[in-house]
Formats: sequence, C-alpha cells, structure tokens
Amino acid sequence: MSPNSDLQNRIPSSKEAEDALIGAALIDPEVVTRVDLPLDAFYVHRNRWIWECLRDLTNRGITPDFVTLTEALQANGRLAEIGGASYLAGLIAETPSSMGAENYADIIKDKARRREMIAIANDLAKAAFDQDAKLDGAQIGAIERLTRSAKVKGAARPLSEYVDRLSAQVGELVKAPRDVFGIPTGVLDFDEITGGIQPSEVLYIGGDPGVGKSILSVQMGLGMAKHKPGAIYSLEMSGMQVTRRIVSSIGRIETRKLRSGRLSSQEVAQFQGACEAARKLPVYLSDESYLTCNALRSDITRLKAQHGIEWFVLDYLLLMADSEGAMDEIERSAMLSGRIKRICKEFEIGGITVNSVTKDGKIRGSNQVSHDADIICMLTEHKPPYGGTPNPRIKTVTFIKGRELSNPKTSFDLLKADGGYPAFQDMVTRL
Repeated sequence: MSPNSDLQNRIPSSKEAEDALIGAALIDPEVVTRVDLPLDAFYVHRNRWIWECLRDLTNRGITPDFVTLTEALQANGRLAEIGGASYLAGLIAETPSSMGAENYADIIKDKARRREMIAIANDLAKAAFDQDAKLDGAQIGAIERLTRSAKVKGAARPLSEYVDRLSAQVGELVKAPRDVFGIPTGVLDFDEITGGIQPSEVLYIGGDPGVGKSILSVQMGLGMAKHKPGAIYSLEMSGMQVTRRIVSSIGRIETRKLRSGRLSSQEVAQFQGACEAARKLPVYLSDESYLTCNALRSDITRLKAQHGIEWFVLDYLLLMADSEGAMDEIERSAMLSGRIKRICKEFEIGGITVNSVTKDGKIRGSNQVSHDADIICMLTEHKPPYGGTPNPRIKTVTFIKGRELSNPKTSFDLLKADGGYPAFQDMVTRL
C-alpha cells in the first residue's frame, strides 16, 4: 500500500527545535552532556552531523564551541555540506539563550517517536496486505519496536550515568574545595552547618507568629541574591511592605521612619543608597495573594528561562490557594508540600518556605510536610540556660531535620538588629 501523499508532506519534525538546540549547545557547551539525545532523533541530516561532531568533541575532552566545531567539521569534510561556518553562526544568532535546551530536546524526541510510530504502522499495514506475510512475527516485531521507542518520563536509568555525573561534580569540587557548596545565605552559622541552600531541596522555617520568620527568610533571600538570582513570593504582605523591609534592612534605617518620612539628611542619603543597591539585586518579587502551585510553577518556569533564577522564598505555605474539594488543613498541607517539593526537584532550584507551628511546637500541617522537607528549622524565642533572664532580641534557630546534615539536631542563636530595621545579626554561637 502506497503511503498517503498528504501524510508524507506532514512527517513530524521540528527544524526550529533542532536549530535552537544546536545553537544552545554552541552558547553553552554543557548542553551536550546535559541532553540525552540519540543521533537518529534529528530529522535534518546536517543537524544530525553537527550533533554527532559536538558529541565527539565532548567525548575527546575538547570544549565544543564555534571554532572547535568548525575545525572538526572541516576536518571530516562536512563543513560545506552543512552550509559552512555561516550556518553555524546563524544558529547562534537565532538562539535567544541556552536555558531552553531541555525543552528543545523534548520536542525533537517527541517528533522522532512519532516518526517511529508511523514507520511501525506502515510496516504493519504492509504485512496485513501481504497475504504471504507471517502476522505473528510482524506483530511481535512491532511490539518490540514500540517498547524500545517508548520514553517513559522518569524511567529508571543505569546507575553508571549518575556515578559519572557525581564523579564529574566531585572532580570539579576537588579543584576548588569550599565549605559553602550551595548558595550562601549570609547567615554564617546556617551556611556553615548546611553548606548553603542546595538545588532541588526545600527548607522550611517554622515558628510562632511574630518571631521573625518572614524577616529571616527574606534576609536569606537577599544574601543569596548576592550570588544567584531568585524570587520572593509574599502571600501575606504587599509588595510595598516587603520592599520597605528590604530597603530598611539594606540601609539600616528604622522601618517606622520610612513610613512617617521623618528622616534626617543622613538617613535620606542612606535611604537613597539602599534604594540603588536594592535596584541592582537580581530579585523578582510577587505579592499575589491568590497564588496556586500551578501559577508558581508557571512563573518559576518563566523566570528560570529568562533570568536563570536558582532559589525562591515562599511566605507562607498555608496561604497558597490550592484546594481540592472538602480538604482539611492536614490534607491541604500534605498536597501543598508535595507540590512544592516537586517544583524544587524538577527545576533544580532551592526553596525556602515559611510555615507556622502548632501549640505543641511542631511544624503546622500534615506529617507529610516533615517527610517532604529536606531541612526544617524552628525559629523560637531564646531560652537562656539555668533559668536566666531571656533577652528578647535573641532568637534561636534549631534544626529539626536535616536530610544530609552531619548533625541535624544542632542549633544557633541570632541577634535581632538594634535599630528598628528588620534583620538579624550573626552571633556565631553553636549549641
């Protein structure tokens, strides 16, 4: 049976995605190792040749870029066939960034799977019309091909692949060892204990109302912004309130004075300097009070692609708008914590989530919250040893859980800034 001519004209492929992936790989050579893509997934032959050359360079320990790729293609006699160096330069120019590389690869894989399914269907149709064909063999062969082409999201991979990634990661760290191997928060004791905020992990900060959870979480965000871009999602306070706190903290100006306008000439200068410093921070702020996890995921997708964010602060969990049917607080918190964890894992982004506590001092909501969290810290009023007089400015951070901490039950103290601005100061005291 001859294939339908209209179907031939609509063979699944995406030259745009193939061009963009190669452009992304030339912008960021690590794309070649991050993307698991077989050569036959490419429909455009010259793109297949280019990708083969990129992989060969990578396997030989040569960084694949415009120059090395051009020379390699020239050496194997294919530079002219692919359209010359100008074709490669055009791919770079037309690719906005390397952030969408995985998405481009997914499109290419999808088109390749569809072409394979069409080929299998055509072979089955030929066998069905061929009176001499053995149908059992044709059916078994089709099943085997369909099984091989099936790409299950999250399918298990050989452990050796993860070992290779770990080996490369540790190899780089050995060249430049450091105590803070995540994103530094600027809270010295926290960074020393944890190594900083880690990608894919969720940190919960719990505590009673008014103890300073929001202040601490935003302060950690500002600390991380000195190293990596990120986002703050404030469901409780307005954007202006959060911004006022940020500028007050940076400028060390009493928040009340920013609200009243009673600033000395020196404080006006401090305020202007703090505003300028805040403008330069790679921080994106949302005060959407009706935020769902789907909306959060969509916005993080956008910010990850456009600005490369690597952390977010969510204040706070139980104000998320997600609800399915008649769910109580326990069920809602379990659902929310699972979704937040999946967002962090999927985007390899660090998350700081604020939550309150129950009357017995436990993190509020389902036990699932504790299971999903990688780290849980409780911020409490300081209780001096031996019944001494408590200092209201001192707060204690106690680790309740630390998935990969050497001592997940340690604690340290912070000193509330003396000056009316929302910030904590390091005391560098360990219990």
